[in-house]
Amino acid sequence: MRLEHFNISGSIELLEAVRTFYIEVLGLTDGPRPAVPTRGYWLYSGNDAVVHLNESSDRQAPPRANYLDHIAFACDDVATVERRLQAHHTEYSINRYPAVNLTQIFLHDPAGTGIELNFR
Repeated sequence: MRLEHFNISGSIELLEAVRTFYIEVLGLTDGPRPAVPTRGYWLYSGNDAVVHLNESSDRQAPPRANYLDHIAFACDDVATVERRLQAHHTEYSINRYPAVNLTQIFLHDPAGTGIELNFR
């Protein structure tokens, strides 16, 4: 089993901010999305659509609590990612574990979703 994608639903205004964040800050790219009745985006890492953004409104989806803590991505080039985060004034924290050759960056997207970036 592996993570295929995660989905964020919200207003189109929120999705625009989330889309910009994942493209400009985390380096994903816009890609093809099937024809569906709502607006939205699919964002890709290489050939994989890892983030799905779908428009919804209070009328379309019942209110729900968010129990999702974070999404983790395996990444390369921690220095470049840190420079992008700083250039976009994105708050983050960093943990370094030299004994296991792991650096982790923690941040949040505009929808409040926790993001963990792992660099090995």
